Amino acid sequence: RHVVICLGAGMNVISLATGKMIARAANASQALKEVAVSPDGRHVVTGGGWIWNGKMIRTGDYRARIWRLPESVSRPQREIQLVAKLPGHRGSGAGHSALAVSADGGYVLSGGGDDRTAKLWDVAQRKQVVTMATSASASAVALSSDGKLAAAASFDGQVYIWNLESGKPVHTMTQGERNSAAIAFSPDSRMLITVAGDGAACAWDVETGDAMVKTDLGSYGWDCFVLA
Repeated sequence: RHVVICLGAGMNVISLATGKMIARAANASQALKEVAVSPDGRHVVTGGGWIWNGKMIRTGDYRARIWRLPESVSRPQREIQLVAKLPGHRGSGAGHSALAVSADGGYVLSGGGDDRTAKLWDVAQRKQVVTMATSASASAVALSSDGKLAAAASFDGQVYIWNLESGKPVHTMTQGERNSAAIAFSPDSRMLITVAGDGAACAWDVETGDAMVKTDLGSYGWDCFVLA
């Protein structure tokens, strides 16, 4: 129904039906570096807090924000409604550099900063419910469509899959020398797809942790930031 466009600290929502802007957040209090839309199209989660311009520059607070999108294109609202703020990760670049929303919209998975964790947040209760350790800062995160698994890629080339019910790791895989710029579960939650900064793409078997398919995208890995 909607297209969400983030530019700097602003966010615009465009209706696919009319092609017109129906809502916006003129100042999100941070440079937006990451955005994720809930599968039901009702909420969008944004994160950031820093930009790279030869050095790390802080551009606002480090909290992720959950926004409620308009329910009707016939009655546009001027400003997107802010629903909640989630604390950021610790350390330099502590803003949320990776975000994912669960299929039911009830949970947000975040990664970023130097605390070497991926965190699962309960949206309704506004609290952290699971913390998962990584060996380096998380560069990308994903949630399976069945709500049972979480995945993260870290900047040292490791890829992790966790059982969300227990909060324990299921598999740890090595992508390569470069971190994965994008990861995503397949619709049936049986595969995890990763694309690394050096162009290495891989389809992993979620049950075994084995690499099922590998291919090389050449030097285009860093051009891939989103998988769907």
